[in-house]
Amino acid sequence: MKKITKNKIISYSVIAAVGLLMSYVFLRLRSFGALTSPAERYMMLADGFTIPGISFLMFGALIWVAGLGALDGLAFVMKGLVRRLIPGSRLNSDDNESYYEYIQKRRAKKTKAHMPLVLVGAAYTVVAVIFIILFCCLGY
Repeated sequence: MKKITKNKIISYSVIAAVGLLMSYVFLRLRSFGALTSPAERYMMLADGFTIPGISFLMFGALIWVAGLGALDGLAFVMKGLVRRLIPGSRLNSDDNESYYEYIQKRRAKKTKAHMPLVLVGAAYTVVAVIFIILFCCLGY
């Protein structure tokens, strides 16, 4: 198996496991085992899968927007502020880096780390929608 494929499988698996853990913790805190009505169970399962689904979708969207450069100005300002406030950190040679140079460095480091989050989040959201449909079919 290629190393790239193996890394993709690992990243998707880890994200899916974190989502399952989030769903499990939610259902455990809401005492899912004590529910007797199927409609209540479907509603609780829909809520349990919606939380990781929407969370992963939104984190993936945030990473995607940041990768496009929407937050580069804020990051540049915060980096300069931290350098000026922390003693000894201004000793770097690139202290007088211009915004243009900063943007050129950032654009060289493109990443697609958002795709596993978006796809796993979409899968959890689809499962949540299925449980919502089952809940609605029971007449509630």
